[in-house]
Amino acid sequence: KRDDPLMQSVDDGFDEGYMVHVSPEGARLNINRLLKSNDKTLLFDLFTKWGMDDKDADQLIGALVDWVDGDELLVLNGAEKDYYSELGYFDRPYNRDFRELDEMQLVRGFGQLQNLNGNWRESFTVWSEGLIDIHEASPDLIAVAAEVDDTAAEDFHQLVLGDDGVMGTEDDIRFSNLNEALDSLLSPPGRREFIAPRFTLKGEVLRVESIGRSGNFRYSIQAVSRSKSAQGDLLDYQEKQLGSE
Repeated sequence: KRDDPLMQSVDDGFDEGYMVHVSPEGARLNINRLLKSNDKTLLFDLFTKWGMDDKDADQLIGALVDWVDGDELLVLNGAEKDYYSELGYFDRPYNRDFRELDEMQLVRGFGQLQNLNGNWRESFTVWSEGLIDIHEASPDLIAVAAEVDDTAAEDFHQLVLGDDGVMGTEDDIRFSNLNEALDSLLSPPGRREFIAPRFTLKGEVLRVESIGRSGNFRYSIQAVSRSKSAQGDLLDYQEKQLGSE
């Protein structure tokens, strides 16, 4: 379990240790699902929340749609083959789903978003089932997806954490009905038909991140898998050395 003592260990005698963090991948926005569902409102609200002006946000969303839509028809504010060819990129757009988040950086206008939010990767995924885990997503994402203000999203997040203020422990609050959760969030009833389809009560794809340390050496292992599969059904696996402490 996520609060099992075995999830972290420190050996002061040998100056080494590790920490493991488990979270549903649905705590992040599945960029492919958003683009296929044509939920441009959510992306627009997120990008402008991060500081983009309306025009630049519209253009980036159009370029993202053109990147994955599988044809060469230019959508409003989009960017197709002619735009990238003029820059010397003759294989773009890929006209398929994003297979990893780094591909998003190749899209016209994405550099501006990176400059506004260097941690943008923490908000996106390509591995989840597609819906946002209403219990596990960050207050920032909850506010945008549920169309509520930051205070309401933060209050809901604190409620879900329970008395100990820690996610993944026994006192966490879990709703059994999505509309009840949205009511607790004060999400606008008049927009519920658009808001509710963005969410799930529980995601089944898990991200496991483990960081081990020995002296100043730090190493990270990250795995994404379907929790319902008896075999683990590994979707993604990455190892990398981190900067020294």
